[in-house]
Order: sequence, then C-alpha cells, then structure tokens
Amino acid sequence: MARPERPVATEDAVLTEFAEGLRELRRRSGAVPYRVLSARAHYSAAALSEAAGGRKLPTLPVTLAYVSACGGDAGEWERRWRAAAAHLVSGGDHAGPVDGSAAASPYPGLVAFHEGDADLFFGRDRAVDDLLDRLTRRRFLGLFGASGSGKTSVLRAGLATRWATRTGTEGVVSVLTPGARPAEKCAVWLAGRSGDSPVRLLEELRADPANLGIRLRSTLPEPCAEPGLLLIVDQFEEVFTLCDDDVQRAWFIRALVSAAGEGVRVVLGVRADFYGHCGLHGDLVEALQDGQVLLAPMTPDELRQAVTKPATARGYRLEPELMARVIADAAGRAGSLPLLSHALLETWRRRRGMTLTLGGYETVGGIDQAIVRTAEAVYAQLGDRQRGIAMDILTRLVVLGEGGADTKRHVRLDEWDDDKDTAAVVHALARARLVTLDHDGVDLAHEAVITQWARFRAWLTDNRENLRVHRQLVDAARTWEDLDRDPAALYRGTLLARACQLRASRPNLIAAREARFLAAAEDAHSAAKRTTRRRRRRIVIALASLIAVLATAGVYVARLARESADNRTAAMLERVMADARNLRASDPALAGQLALVAYEIAPSHQTRGLVLDAAADVNFGNGSFGLGDRTWIGFHPGGRWMYALSGGVLTAVDFEGTSVPGGAQSVDFPAGIEAMVIDSRGPLLAATDNTGTVRLLSIADPLRPRSLSTIATKHPLVGISFSPVAPLMALTYPDGWDEDPGGSTSLDRLTIVDVSDPSHPVERAAFTTADLPYGFDAGGDLVTLDRGGNVRLRDPLHPDRPREPAPGAEPVWAQDLLVARTRRLMATAGTGDPASNITLWDTSDPARPRPAAHLPGGRPTAFSPDGRLLAVTDDERINLWDVADLANPHLFAVLRKRSDTWTGLSFNANGTGMASRLTPDQLRYWSLDVSAAVNQLCQRAHPRITEDQWARYIPELEYRLPCE
Repeated sequence: MARPERPVATEDAVLTEFAEGLRELRRRSGAVPYRVLSARAHYSAAALSEAAGGRKLPTLPVTLAYVSACGGDAGEWERRWRAAAAHLVSGGDHAGPVDGSAAASPYPGLVAFHEGDADLFFGRDRAVDDLLDRLTRRRFLGLFGASGSGKTSVLRAGLATRWATRTGTEGVVSVLTPGARPAEKCAVWLAGRSGDSPVRLLEELRADPANLGIRLRSTLPEPCAEPGLLLIVDQFEEVFTLCDDDVQRAWFIRALVSAAGEGVRVVLGVRADFYGHCGLHGDLVEALQDGQVLLAPMTPDELRQAVTKPATARGYRLEPELMARVIADAAGRAGSLPLLSHALLETWRRRRGMTLTLGGYETVGGIDQAIVRTAEAVYAQLGDRQRGIAMDILTRLVVLGEGGADTKRHVRLDEWDDDKDTAAVVHALARARLVTLDHDGVDLAHEAVITQWARFRAWLTDNRENLRVHRQLVDAARTWEDLDRDPAALYRGTLLARACQLRASRPNLIAAREARFLAAAEDAHSAAKRTTRRRRRRIVIALASLIAVLATAGVYVARLARESADNRTAAMLERVMADARNLRASDPALAGQLALVAYEIAPSHQTRGLVLDAAADVNFGNGSFGLGDRTWIGFHPGGRWMYALSGGVLTAVDFEGTSVPGGAQSVDFPAGIEAMVIDSRGPLLAATDNTGTVRLLSIADPLRPRSLSTIATKHPLVGISFSPVAPLMALTYPDGWDEDPGGSTSLDRLTIVDVSDPSHPVERAAFTTADLPYGFDAGGDLVTLDRGGNVRLRDPLHPDRPREPAPGAEPVWAQDLLVARTRRLMATAGTGDPASNITLWDTSDPARPRPAAHLPGGRPTAFSPDGRLLAVTDDERINLWDVADLANPHLFAVLRKRSDTWTGLSFNANGTGMASRLTPDQLRYWSLDVSAAVNQLCQRAHPRITEDQWARYIPELEYRLPCE
C-alpha cells in the first residue's frame, strides 16, 4: 500500500517517519533482537518495540535509551524528538505551549496503555495488586473483563511494569497475542527472544506443544530465580475469533498450559463474553480452576485517579466542573473506559492553556458522542470514491461474531492494492486515531469504534453475508499463493459462484490478489467444462459402438452383460458404502469422499443418507456440549438458533442463517429448569422445573430470554404443548387414580391456558382424564390417546367433550402417535396391520380420518415443520420419508447411527436440517440439503484421497478426485 506524499507533514506521517528512523537505526546496528536491546537499554522489550511501532510518540527517556542501545547519536535524536513533539502539539486545535514536558497527550484515546505509558496509568492498583498476589500462589491465571474494561492496560501498563520492577531482572516479561495462526506467531515471537530460526522453531513446536515451555525456560538468564518469566497472552479471544483451525487452537491451549511451570507464569487476558468458549476446552478449564480474575468496573475514586493523575503528570489541570461531569458520565457504565479516554484526548486537543475545560468536553460530545463526531468528521472530509474505500477498509478490520458480537482483526498492508486513495484513507483514519498502523498492518484502535459509530454498524449489518464471503475469499486467495498457486486450492462450484457474485456487486472490495485468484478459478472452471464436454462426446461415441456390438451379438447376450454389469456395480456400491461407514470415526475426510463417489455412482435414499451422515461427521458444529441424559432440543422460530437444555443449562448453537452450525454459547436461564417447549408461532418458550412450576419466557432476543410469568401446578408436569393456530397452551400433570373393580388407572389434569398476553396467562378450560395428550394438530384440535388405544380429537376450549366421528368412519387406533402441525396428517404405530406397523392418516376431514398409506416399521418420531418429511427411528437408523404426496410416500434418505442412541430429534424452523442428542453427550446436526452437504464435504476433503487409497477401496474405477 502506498505511503502518503511527503510534502504534507501530517501527524501520522511525523510518527511514521520517527518510528522508521528508529527501526533503521536498529537495522544498521545489526538487527539486534529486542531481548538483547532490552538488556542494554534497561527498558522492557515490549516498551522498546512499542517505541518503534509508530502508533504514538514514545517518551524522551525511552527514545534515548533505544538510541543508546543501538549506538546512535543521543543529541541528534533528542532534537528529532523535540521537533516531532512540537509538530504534534501545534497540529491540535488549542493554544497550549510547545515544550517537551507538554508534547504528548496524557490520554491515549481509543488505544490501550502499554509498557511505555506506565507513568500515565492510574486507578487500577487494586486489580494489579490482586493479580500480583495471586501470581505468588499460582502459575496460570485468566483475567476476564468486558470489552472496554481496560484489560490490556491492566496487563501491560500495570502488571507487566510492576512485575519487571519487582523482579529487577531484564527480559522477565513477554507479551503475546494469538493471531490467526498461533503456532507460527509463537515461533516468530520465540525467534525474537532466542535468535533461532523461526522455521526450525515452528517444526519443533508443532512436534510437541510442551516444547514451548522448554524453549521459554532456555531463554531465561542463568541462574533464574523465582518469580521468573511472566508470559502475558493478551486478547486471548483471538484464538476463537481469528483462528479457524481447531487443531492449532487446541495446540496453543495445550502449549500455554504446559508452559506454566518452574520459572514461567502465564496470564491470559480474555473478553468476558468468551468465557463459555474457554469452558469447552478441558485443559484450560483445569488450568484456570481457582485462577479466574474478573476485572471489576472502576469505582468513582479510581476513575478520579485515572482522569486527574495523567494530566497532573504532564503539567495540566482539569476544571472542577469537568471532573464532576466526567465522573458522573463514566461511573457505573460498562465498557466506557476507551470512550472516556477518547473524549479526554479530544478535550485535551481543545484545552485552554494548560487547563482542560468543561466547554471543550461538551464541544467534542462527551463520552457518548466523541467517537461519533470524530469518525463523522473524517468521513465528511473524504471524496465520494474515498468514502467507498473507507467502508471497505473498516469492514475488513472486523471479525463477524456470534449474535452481532463483532471483534477487531489485524489486517496486513498487502491485503490492499498499492493505491493512492487507499493510502490516503488509511492515514486519515490513523490521524483521527480510529485505526492504528504498525510496520506490517492496520488495526481498529478499539472495538468501541464498532459499537459507537452507527454508520459503521450499519455497514456491517447491511453487508454481513458479503463480508463473510469476502473474508473466506481473502483467506483462500492467500492460501493459494502460499501453495505456489496450486490448482487444487482454487474455488469451484458454489464457492466460485458466490465469490463472482460478490465481485460484480462490490468490485472495490476485491483486491488484486483476490482478482487473480478468481480469474484463475474461472479459467480452471472453463477448462474443466471443456474437458467434461470432450469426455461426454467420447462416452457417447463409445456407447454407440458398444450398442452396435451388442445388437450384433444378440439381445440375449446384451441382457446377460447388462445384468452382470449391474450386479458388479451393485456389489461395488455396497462395498464402497460399507467402507465409508466403517471409516466415519477414524478418517471422516476419506469417508466423506467415498460417500460422494457412491452417491455419484447411484443416487438413492441409501447413498443420499450416506452423504448426509458424512457431512454431519465433518461438520464443525457437531461436538460435545456437556449434555446430560435428560436433554431437550428445540429451534428458535427465527431459524438461526438451536437450543439444547441439559442439567438446567441452556446452550444456544448459532446457525448464522446457513445450514452449517457455528459456535455455541451458554444462555442465562432460570435455575432448576428441567424441560422446555418452544412456540412455533412466536418467540415464546415454556419451561418447567421439578416442582411443577411453569415459566413463560420471551425469546424475542434469542440470547437473552426474559421471564414473563409463572404458572403453578399441583405436581410436576407430564407435558406442555402449544397450538399452531391459536395462542393456547396445554398443560398436563398427574391428578390421582381412578379406582374400579378392574384395578387402578392413573388420571391426568389437562389445563388449557390462553397466552395471547404471556405476561398474564389465563386458564380457559380444565378437566381430568385418563387419556394421554399428544398436543395439537394443524387445525387446532387437541389430540389424545385413551387407554384402549383410540385416538380422540377435542375442541381445546371444551376438552371434556371429544369430537364424535362420523357414522361409519374407520376408528383410529394406535400404540404410538405423531401429529403434524402444519398439515392435517397423523402417523400411528401399532395399528395391527400385518403388512406394516405405521399408518399415515389424512385428517383433512376430522370426522372421517382416512388411512392414506402404510410404511415399514419403526417409531414415528418427528414431522418437519412443513409436514413434508417424516422421521421414523429404530435402534439402528433414521428413515426419512417424503410424504408430500400421501398416495406415494417414498424414502428420501436413510441415516445410520454411529454410536449409542439418539434422543430429542427435532427439525429446524424451515425443515432444511435436523438435530438430535447422541448419548452420552454429543449434539448431532444433519443438513438435509444434499447440495449443501456435498459442498461441505468438498470444502473439508483434506487430505484428498490418494491413488493408493482409490486402488484399495474402488479398484474397478479410474482414479479421480471426487470434488473435481
């Protein structure tokens, strides 16, 4: 990316030139590692690296220490520092003096305090003291705090500085962030400490995560007395937001846990909303046991110190009215620290002499409007083309998260083209401190820019799917070039079509590397189509020749050959399917490719089910969620979220509007809940506990269920169901026994509740019955089954009077019953029919149910929301029947179990997917869109099937890659 033109001495240009001069000085001195430089300068390696980063002007003592350690001219650099400081001050909108002591702002704005800012960092002594005290007893800690609570500042300007001061040993603090590739980041970081080759270190680290701790200890001075090295892993949540490689993520966690030991202590800085993600990793849970520190909000007194003492240290003062206003605005507000710091920075720029005034604070908009006004002012100064570039730049700097919880990401400069307008926009954003620049990339200054700037949030909301497609495209293009433009890494099929559509709609978003990648992919696609057409012509010619030969040989010989070929194909297909099933647990990638071959040979319900099973195996959403034996599963009516309730804990799994489930998180839920039912008509959830209390909760916000009301019953509930056509709910609970000469029959109390106002539910009807309730049908009738197996339809407002069947109507009898909610359709099991034990009933006329079809045995378990698919289960499989045409139902797919049994089968809101709990504790999701399943298998077909594997499993066919 091009640098701005030199004639304009912008604030950012001054910082960049000053930092580049320091880096050049270090290069001329032999590129001394920062660890060695730290020992010479008597400042931490992080503080020296920060000085040469160009983010801000370092203090004069740090600058001179850096210069002296590199053998530079201290006098010359002091003059350069004072000139830079004077320019930075004169560039502000104020009348402040231009001298060294007042050159730098006492407030960093949106960026965090770092080691070089320790003399300006106040108000967090309590948190830093707590961390230091815990580190005397533990070697592994996690500091959890909300976004904007100041975790980075506490760790770097507070803990790191105090640790170095306490130990009195150089190089005893190191700071690391995970990034997208934690293993490579660790190797480069270790190379800076030890001077070894990053390539050799990477191989060593990948071989065994424990080598990280071994290597770290080898860099410590001898002898290394306690407390030793402190390793701070800042922004640990990047291992979940930026790293999409499960293997690297698990490696990094094991490496950090094993590194904490003799001579090394590890502290993680983690955003609090990623606490649940940490809980999914057993090693991390065990290491953090009793080692979790929650960063509390600042007290008013701590806020006062954080605001006044930095100004005092730089020779400034605050008006008393300003101090009172700032404390009133910031106290008790979560995540307000970066907003406060930015507002104070802008107030400092508008100071009157050496005084920061309330008028200046109000001019910039205070905490609530300072960022917005700064951002909008920058945006207004840009031209039309540059505004489009600004949108593309800023949206690139964001990782789209779950539920809109977006986070910032580091973007390398080579992601953008070498374009004058792009460079101008980047530096305009940097001058306003909305982004920060370092030697190789760009970052958002803070995630508060996302949350506070409405225009930015609108860009992210309106372009969310495009941004996901673009993020995948950037990664794919970089991987393609890293693999020397290997054709196997090119897009094809749906991925290529989506990327080309993005290029057509957002051409400015596509940089040169992505454009080259797409052009190569389109060329390869065109070549593949030409090859396919040639192959088809050869096949047609060969078939024509074969037909002529067979016609000559006679019909009988042709029939024998055809039957023999069919038998060989059937045998081969059966063997490939069996191999694919056997490999599901040990090698899911190979199993998926064999399933694709089988489906291509003969598309059928068996091979279709094999593909859906294989896609479920490689689907990253299928995993352990700590589920227990009693688990309820249901989908939010909006379709995006699936809920799993187990052991009183509600887990939400994000589908992000696609058929592929993403991350999961725990959702706050009332204690003691044992069961739940979701109303498909609207965002309402009914939950029960073991006392019989029913809670109604609004799930309009899927991740924040809100209690609306409670209903008390006499006993624990047997069942809850919602009507699909009216705001009614049926509750059933035990109500004694009916004694008669033949014995005792248990009775249930069935109550109909009106939930049109769920905050004030009203009982509409109630009666005691020996029938078993099965919920509501598509017409709104309540369906029950009496002890004799007779199915009854009841008016929900008069449930004590079952509807009488029409004269001559065939009685419906069942041992098990399933009711469709959007079609007048029922499935019964145990009808006594010798040819079948499942009957489909057309109940379009409720008075005359009509048997429409019979299906092979099993248990009818779930209808899809549209009533098109029926899931029938037994001990070994799920048979998915397409019953759209009741006169001709046919098998859509056969899904086979992989381990133990499944329970809680549920379709998603639009019927394109299905979920179940697999014992002991796994959640399983099947996409029922075969095209999507094929694409998922192809995207995860790594490593590709080899020629040796092909010869072993499919020797009858010529080798080829299934996804090409």
